[in-house]
Amino acid sequence: MTGSEIIAEAAPPARVRLAVADVLYSHRVCPAEVDGFNVVHFSNYLRWVSAALMELFEKAGLGPGRFCDGTVEIRVGRAQMAYVSSARLGDPIEASIRSVEFDRSSMILGCAVQANGRVLSRGRLTIAFVLSATGALTPVPDEVRAALARGRAA
Repeated sequence: MTGSEIIAEAAPPARVRLAVADVLYSHRVCPAEVDGFNVVHFSNYLRWVSAALMELFEKAGLGPGRFCDGTVEIRVGRAQMAYVSSARLGDPIEASIRSVEFDRSSMILGCAVQANGRVLSRGRLTIAFVLSATGALTPVPDEVRAALARGRAA
């Protein structure tokens, strides 16, 4: 190697944060979602946030989790939820996606679940993009970034 050769290292991609209008999934707590004390089981909060994510995709004109002509899919990489209060049988809940943040191969969603105007839980859901054939991580498809950027003003 001569002194004139430069070795360039790829810089990590900068995070891009998009504020989005709350995407709501509304639902009334049903008997199958509660325990013997009529309190909602914790796993349902993540299920409701997942439904809000599907609504976000639909509003942005994206399919149900398959992109690039079916060669790229999404997987949950990490779920972090802080539980503040409990929903009970019959409560009307609203799950929302409050923000979307991208890095190279994932999308981090800020989310919350409310009932009767009070926050029940809030958290972050990291969604990884993977190749359908192998499950290997792959960059966030441009179609996803563009669709969510267009929808952020909605």
